[in-house]
Amino acid sequence: MPIIITKVLSKVRLAAYFVCTLSTLCFPPAHAQLLKYNSEAELFGAAAVSPDSVFQVLQRVISLCSKYSQPLQSFGEHELKNWVSRHRLYLEESAVARRELIAMLNSPSLAADMKQNIKNLLEVVSPKIIDSQFETMRIYIEEVGVKELQAHVCSDYIQSIADGKFDLSKNDPALTAYFDQRISRRGGEITTSSSVASADRLILGRWRHISLVRTFDKKTVAPQVSDGKTIVGFFPNGTWSLATASNLSSGTYRWLDTDHIEQTILQSGVAIQVGMVSIKQIRVNAEDLEITTVQTRTEMDKLLPAVKPGERRANEVVITSVFSREMNNP
Repeated sequence: MPIIITKVLSKVRLAAYFVCTLSTLCFPPAHAQLLKYNSEAELFGAAAVSPDSVFQVLQRVISLCSKYSQPLQSFGEHELKNWVSRHRLYLEESAVARRELIAMLNSPSLAADMKQNIKNLLEVVSPKIIDSQFETMRIYIEEVGVKELQAHVCSDYIQSIADGKFDLSKNDPALTAYFDQRISRRGGEITTSSSVASADRLILGRWRHISLVRTFDKKTVAPQVSDGKTIVGFFPNGTWSLATASNLSSGTYRWLDTDHIEQTILQSGVAIQVGMVSIKQIRVNAEDLEITTVQTRTEMDKLLPAVKPGERRANEVVITSVFSREMNNP
């Protein structure tokens, strides 16, 4: 990346961009001043944080509003899904820009203070502004006092999402055009090189277990419906947690390719699990998550009780756990 980008990132303009973009969440877009950029470097910096920042705020607002009624929760989840669909290519390309920005941290020619500025932007400034914007909206919703009025404010916010008032194309035409140019230049490459970047954002959050599908030596048995008490969470710092009715476990994960992660167990109520490393296949979108694990006979012999006389253990078991995103979590 041109060194000019680091000069732009060392200034406050990008932070100001962040505030201006998220301010559309609290003020009607008709009254918002459209952003102007002085260079492609500034556009690149903006692309690294938007529209993912807006998605994070909208997601938290809908989680907050979901507590008022089931219809309101369904309305919010439906419109957030539609918003993600409208912005899918931009979200993916934004993730690519963010990865390019992070890659600059490994450049030997980049000054230490410039690297610190980039880290501060991604790890401190951006999260703080997202938190601040959500808090502004939360206070605005809750300060009306009466529950029915709070639900009405939430409904208005969600209707604004449905009407496209939070769409990037309406609030930042210049950045939209920049994304379109990047996507056009990349052509079909966006569907492959950005797929990990897209998945590593989509997987973040808490997921409730819905069902389990098992295949023994290529023979699939009937799906097993879950009691819904198991929750798995994936977090931006590369950690995960799993809470079941009988155990709590946690650890780290990292992406290996477009649809596989390496998962390590660091803590568990089952001592034999601690230190285990496994490969999981991941399929994820805005609402659903599937985690597939392949267990060999050798692995099962180590982990499971010995088979009874006359019984035979399968040579391979494929286990697919199906989860649904938890929208109404803090």
